[in-house]
Amino acid sequence: MKTVIFDVGRVIVRWEPERLVHDIVGDAAEAERLSRDVINGTWFGWTDAGMAWEESVAKRTAEFPADATTIQTFVNRWDEAVPGLIPGTEAIIEELHAAGTPLYALTNFAADTFKRTKGRFSVFSRFRDIVVSGDEGTIKPDEAIYRMCLARANAKAEDCVFIDDTLVNIEAANRLGIQGLHFVDAEKLRLDLRSLGFSV
Repeated sequence: MKTVIFDVGRVIVRWEPERLVHDIVGDAAEAERLSRDVINGTWFGWTDAGMAWEESVAKRTAEFPADATTIQTFVNRWDEAVPGLIPGTEAIIEELHAAGTPLYALTNFAADTFKRTKGRFSVFSRFRDIVVSGDEGTIKPDEAIYRMCLARANAKAEDCVFIDDTLVNIEAANRLGIQGLHFVDAEKLRLDLRSLGFSV
């Protein structure tokens, strides 16, 4: 039986930092600037790779001192950037789990905020293990973190399916011999899994 490895953000849980930024500043143009230049993927990548939030806030504030209050407010309200589950994915996970499919997760996520997120959603109890980049100090698409996940799952690459919303992460998995599935929505994922022989 194939092992299924899920990404987390925008596959299992909603990840909507732009919406939270807009809620904080209340101005569309300012929210767009912040999401583009300040509270963006580059900044999140620091904590995803293991930097403490305190250090990342200090570093970002030094770069954008006029935005210091907004940066800190975003961190204080971080959980609001994950407002719920992606529709339909939990049902697929439950069906795979019920069928005895080995389930793992591999995510770019800060260590402490992932612990909080994991505690909010019971679906994470269905995974045998979850590899979190913030704990490991390396992020997708670095092949090292995929190999780490394979080792922890005690699985061969060719026996695994990896689901992610980001194409570069899928391509990295494919290079290692893992079957990658590009996540668009749960309906497409269900069809993709069925095409590989899963009963979902």
